[in-house]
Amino acid sequence: MTTPNPGEGIMRNLKHIIHGSDRLWKLSSLVAAAALVAAAGCSEDTVAPAGSVSDQAKVEASQRTTEVLSAQQLAQRATAVEDLVGGFDVGIAGDAAGVGMEIGAPIPGLSMAKAPVSFGDNLSSASRGLQRQRKRLAQVEIASMAKAPGDLLFEETVTNPDQSQTHTQVFEDSPASVVRVVQETTWPQGNLILTSITNEIFVDRGADLSSDLDDTWLSISNSLVFVNGSSLSRVVDARDLGGLQDNLRVDLVSTWIPRPGHPRLLDSVTTLTVDLGQLDLPADDRFVSVRRVTRMLGTAFDGGSPRVVESLIPESPIAEGEEPCGGEVSRDLRFRNDRAVRRWTDTASWACAGGGSLSRTVTYADASVDEVTITEGTDGIVHLNATNHDGTIVSGSYDEASHQFDVTVTHPTGSDPVRETLSGSTNANETSWQLDSQVEYADGFIERGHLEGLEDSTGEHLSGNFVGRDESVSFSLDSSPDESRLVGHVENSRQEIFDFEVERLPDGGSLVHFEAQEPGRVVVGDLEIDVDGCGTGTIEVTEGDEREVFDISFCDGEMDAGPLAGL
Repeated sequence: MTTPNPGEGIMRNLKHIIHGSDRLWKLSSLVAAAALVAAAGCSEDTVAPAGSVSDQAKVEASQRTTEVLSAQQLAQRATAVEDLVGGFDVGIAGDAAGVGMEIGAPIPGLSMAKAPVSFGDNLSSASRGLQRQRKRLAQVEIASMAKAPGDLLFEETVTNPDQSQTHTQVFEDSPASVVRVVQETTWPQGNLILTSITNEIFVDRGADLSSDLDDTWLSISNSLVFVNGSSLSRVVDARDLGGLQDNLRVDLVSTWIPRPGHPRLLDSVTTLTVDLGQLDLPADDRFVSVRRVTRMLGTAFDGGSPRVVESLIPESPIAEGEEPCGGEVSRDLRFRNDRAVRRWTDTASWACAGGGSLSRTVTYADASVDEVTITEGTDGIVHLNATNHDGTIVSGSYDEASHQFDVTVTHPTGSDPVRETLSGSTNANETSWQLDSQVEYADGFIERGHLEGLEDSTGEHLSGNFVGRDESVSFSLDSSPDESRLVGHVENSRQEIFDFEVERLPDGGSLVHFEAQEPGRVVVGDLEIDVDGCGTGTIEVTEGDEREVFDISFCDGEMDAGPLAGL
């Protein structure tokens, strides 16, 4: 069975909270770079020799070109990120698989279907082994021997076809009707994997020692010892429950002990709780819970061993191979006391009736805490609440029906800015969306931004504006359906205008054309950029009636030696 994805609905909805900014990552990167270019101010002009532009014009041209190169680098990096995460469908829904909030490898062994055989099958297998010994036990006059607990009643050694040897012993236990059967198989001539297999069964033979109808199994255990010294044991002990019987809830405890001298692991104990149903009907077994505790060497902050505690508790007991419709999955890590993190807990719960939650709590060595909780009610509204250990508080919500979301970030007392908000909405198929943001500063000033996005048959389109303390900026960006061409326009309140066009080449390189205008000056550039980030181009600077053209070369966003380098 596949491990359930408890957060699928929650995370599917939550991704919309961050969807708008992630889906146009590449475009937004260029917007930031382009806005930086358009926002760059001008210094006082210097007097230039006749027939050439001023030194200040060269400085401005150098700055514009460097910023375009930086923007192109951002675009290449963002494109690589998009390719990695799957383009415009980027979200965090996929990360909810299994536990949904893993911090490393998935939890192995928590899938109920991974139980090698059902509990009833284990009992049936053990029953067949005990039946093989019954004829021999019947030959022993146990009642007349008046043996004491621990006395040997029967012993036999058999050589098997693979040359292994099975040694069987039967001991008296207490009360007298109880016997302990121990069966050990070894390989005197060696085995590539195992050193020994040991089975131990406690059986109460009841009042009639000659009949098995009143026999009651009290406990079953099995132990494997491997050639490297590691071992695996499984135990079902029902002695305190009156023995194994119909409709009993029991624990199957598996213990893994690593090889001697292991540098990290101490042991791993898994407890599988099962409702047996009818002992002779394996199909009616029901799994109630599974819990695993893995201990490591060292001392944790709480004085115990560093450990990982993992558990899965279905909302109601389930059959083998059945996927629970609700329940809780958790992982609790206790770190060694010389680590920066004291404890890390992840929990996912979901209900058969709908809704659920995801939560994470990280406690640091200084006792500060990071907490985040995502909940989804049966009304389809997702709520986000998070507290950072530095005092930052994040809250937000997403309404699946209206496709609207909002997020508020409140910074700790004394911070500047004080608060940030983001709100927006999408249409039903998410082909158009809008975002509004505000940043509130300690002096009361509020910085505002607006974004609108659209996807249609002609490509992707982004436009927006920004109103800051010192200036305002508006822009538009359009990309082709195959993202091979990007065209943009940016202008600000200081009469600075920036237009650019980027064409992606089949070999991974690109052609860039840009024109930056500001009062009294125009800079036009044509650049050819190879896939390695290096390339060549020409920069034309016009200042009043003067015009000058420069040939440049560059690599990794920096111009090489030339008339504009180092300015």
